[in-house]
Amino acid sequence: MRQHHVPGRDRSRHRLAASLAASLLAGLAPLLAPAPAHAIVGGQPVVAGDLAFVAEVRNTTSGGLCTGSLIHPGWVLTAAHCAVPASVGDVSVRVGNTVAGTGGESRRITRILAHPDYIGGHNDVALLELSTPITTITPVRLATPAEAHLWNGAQGGPFTPYDQGVATGWGRDGTGGLPSRLQFVGVNITPPQPDGLGIKRIMVDRGPCQGDSGGPLLVSSGGTYVQAGVLKAASCTGIGSYSEVGAGSNRTWLLSQLTSLRYAPFGLVDWDGDRHTDVISRQDDNGLLWLDPGQSVRAPSGVLSVRIGNGWRGYTSFGAADWDRDGNADILTRNDTTGDLWLYPGRGVRGYPTTPVRLSGGWLGHTSFGVADWDRDGNADVLARQDGTGQLWLYPGTGTRGPATTARVLIGSGFNAHSPFGVADWDRDGHTDIVTRDNDSADLWLYPGQSRRGTSSVPRVRIGNGWRGYTAFGVADWDRDGHTDIVTRHDASAELWLYPGQSRRGTSTAPRVRIGAAW
Repeated sequence: MRQHHVPGRDRSRHRLAASLAASLLAGLAPLLAPAPAHAIVGGQPVVAGDLAFVAEVRNTTSGGLCTGSLIHPGWVLTAAHCAVPASVGDVSVRVGNTVAGTGGESRRITRILAHPDYIGGHNDVALLELSTPITTITPVRLATPAEAHLWNGAQGGPFTPYDQGVATGWGRDGTGGLPSRLQFVGVNITPPQPDGLGIKRIMVDRGPCQGDSGGPLLVSSGGTYVQAGVLKAASCTGIGSYSEVGAGSNRTWLLSQLTSLRYAPFGLVDWDGDRHTDVISRQDDNGLLWLDPGQSVRAPSGVLSVRIGNGWRGYTSFGAADWDRDGNADILTRNDTTGDLWLYPGRGVRGYPTTPVRLSGGWLGHTSFGVADWDRDGNADVLARQDGTGQLWLYPGTGTRGPATTARVLIGSGFNAHSPFGVADWDRDGHTDIVTRDNDSADLWLYPGQSRRGTSSVPRVRIGNGWRGYTAFGVADWDRDGHTDIVTRHDASAELWLYPGQSRRGTSTAPRVRIGAAW
């Protein structure tokens, strides 16, 4: 498995902190021309393509609106008061859009991390973990303590007694309405003030308004914008205050929470036709696709990794299965720029797939729950959640290398707060089932299938607890004992674990087994 890499694959695995720092130090788009120094009330609309890292944060249950910023492909930074005590199923973010509610990259949230010392507006920062990383937009870089002179309110030269910054957000325009376009404006940064606990607040002379909470305060450093603060309070026509994130304890906490994980799961399937289940994953820093051959044992595999693709940045896995029914496993993946779904046919060898085939379009705003023969008609199907509604849909396959003509079928609802772990016959009753994690409770659930094109009438069953902080790599019979197993990564340690199944509708008693490291 992963600890037996080919040369060059693990040179920086012991330097996770350095890898994370590199991702946060990425460059940004050219600076906007500064606007007159007044609040976002009366600001200017952002031109499409600028400030693409700004996030529109919505509570779909209460209708609440906040702003945030993409600071890592998998994380959005916002204010804690925007996220607490919301359920992850209530919150969605949209990044890269300049018109409210449309365009850009839309994601559901799988985890909310509020600063542990957040109370009464102090340490008012939180992280939102995205359901899938956003790889098409460059995150904003957090400012560093060495750049604190850019926001400490000291005199910056003979023409101004203040430092200069840019405020941006989706909030109100001062007339009681919400502008349809993302706004920005130049602000003067005045001397900082401590809050009631002595924590530094960055002050601006005229602040943003309701709905801009959680938005970034940007300063210019080396020709690009970096983020110095997160909006915590504003009076629309008067001063505003930001939680400092370019230095101090908030920045330390943020960096301690972000995990630099180098591999994204793309499938758990017998790719090479040797009857052992394999792991397919993408190396995120270079876009390479790798095959880690399995050996049907409850232990790390001793087989070397094999490269089976390149150029996979900007794609999201939808699953791996024999889609075209030719006896070889295939990969289904979405192009995150166009929203098209593509089939990459396998050849039953430890090598690259053959020529890809476009299956259909319109898949943005959907999360795959897996690919399997759900209705037991002999053809693999796609199970996908419509993120805007939380509804789960069956997209029946036809066993061909072309667009399916069969209409989709609704098979479930209320899946907003769930992360898919895989689809397979978990209880060995001959029907394909769904395994998911409830992101609020961190419980793992089995949704038994009935091999029909419709909602199952079998009640769900809890099959585990304490699954927060894990990324699913898939469900399959990994050890070839006739029972479906779960393969998952513990994100904090980057270790890969096997959780052996026992073909029953309940929690397995078999102990977990570590099968890989540095994932």
